[in-house]
Amino acid sequence: MTEQMDKPVELPVASPAPLAARTKQVRVTGAFGADYSDVVPSPCVSLCKMNADRSHCIGCYRSIDEIRAWSKADTAERQQIWLQALGRAGLGSNGRPLVPAA
Repeated sequence: MTEQMDKPVELPVASPAPLAARTKQVRVTGAFGADYSDVVPSPCVSLCKMNADRSHCIGCYRSIDEIRAWSKADTAERQQIWLQALGRAGLGSNGRPLVPAA
């Protein structure tokens, strides 16, 4: 019984791969374009757990406030939430990792 108690607790580890795949799916709809007028699809990848410091979801990289605001957000606000989530994940709007400036 002591062995189980001595084991460290495993915290969820974030990987941007599911969000990258979701981004590529949504990008083909044109949802990131300035002239897009349809409903912007959610970045949710059904991996709903907050990271260790509770700053964002490890699946979609949205903050709690962004997740709450999503249902009432208009197109421009949803696009902004996407961009903020992608930035947290280190991804561009094409779903590829951002290259740090040299």
